[in-house]
Amino acid sequence: MREPVIAICDREMNYACHLMEYLKDHLGVKSPISVFSGEEKLLSFVEAEEAAILIIAQSCYSPEIRERGYKPVLVLNESERYLDDEVPNVSKYQSMQTIAEMIVKLYAEHGTVLPAAIRHGSPLTILGFYSPVSRCLQTTMAFSMGEQLSRTGGALYVNMECYPGLDFLDGGKENLMDLLYYSECAKEKFSSRLQLCVQSVNGLDVICPGGGFTELQEIRPAQWQGFFDMIDQVTEYRYLLLDLSEAVRGLFDILRRCGRIYTIVKEDSVSNAKLRDYEELLKRTHYEDIFTRTVKCPLPLFRELPASMENMDRGEFAETVRRILEESRQTEHSL
Repeated sequence: MREPVIAICDREMNYACHLMEYLKDHLGVKSPISVFSGEEKLLSFVEAEEAAILIIAQSCYSPEIRERGYKPVLVLNESERYLDDEVPNVSKYQSMQTIAEMIVKLYAEHGTVLPAAIRHGSPLTILGFYSPVSRCLQTTMAFSMGEQLSRTGGALYVNMECYPGLDFLDGGKENLMDLLYYSECAKEKFSSRLQLCVQSVNGLDVICPGGGFTELQEIRPAQWQGFFDMIDQVTEYRYLLLDLSEAVRGLFDILRRCGRIYTIVKEDSVSNAKLRDYEELLKRTHYEDIFTRTVKCPLPLFRELPASMENMDRGEFAETVRRILEESRQTEHSL
């Protein structure tokens, strides 16, 4: 039997083709996607067992389609009310992201896995953001650099701080702790569940953080490394940005895995003393190689900081981050 297809059936072919391209671009779908302009063509070319999922406009969802037994089915609701509660449905006029999330949920509920991409492009570059100096604009810098990098390749941001402070994200989604579970205990579902956790902020993909300090401390170092491996293996992200803190067990091993580490420094005596203590600890524990990948970033005083995370790629702060990024690229061409 041929490989199961994702079947899209809608008389509005422009819409159906747009949905097909969205699934390919945003879910990394590599399995065949077939688009049909009506239920007759669908019935002629795709048997129930040949469809991985059927996404069908309400106007095409005829009794013949129901009798054929396609599963799972997602009906694109074209009216204000859809009366068949037994069949999952979503408004056709919702955002493509909402429809894609519904598709991922249906796969998970039926115990199947959304056919996902295996990395074929450039290798994953992990960028770490860590400073022993507190309140230094580390998260702001990581977001700004991530939004800029997302213009040249897919970028994924992960906050691993005690108190993420990302209240603007939709807290109803699955989060980092859920993904860590799938990366270790249900690897075949990792790619599809990742799509449920990710939110886009000005082009930068962001994973909803977990429960904070106490949950972070419970994660074993091997779990973090397995999580990074899964992102490397089953996504096409070019960059993974890690916003790190001391709450993370195995912090130094994570820093060692980063291709570049951005460490914000300050000029006051207390901040300099903290930096010296950090560097001495690296030496005593034989992690001196972290120095070779560390970019120390003294930030100037800014007249104005970005008003929101959605504006991190422009303005005075963004220009400073852009300069730091370009200078680090000049010294390390692998980024």
